[in-house]
Amino acid sequence: MVDLNCVMNDRGELIELQGTGEGRGFTVAEQRTLVDLCQSGIRQLLEKQKEILGGQS
Repeated sequence: MVDLNCVMNDRGELIELQGTGEGRGFTVAEQRTLVDLCQSGIRQLLEKQKEILGGQS
């Protein structure tokens, strides 16, 4: 298992990235995949936030 914390701004730039291999190490390729998943989820959250706030950010 991997615990990866990822914080990005609305331009998709990384603010914080912290990962820990719990039980085993993880590869750079796995890290890239996880960061891509984070970016997708963060983008969805930002879109939903703008929708709820009426386009304001």
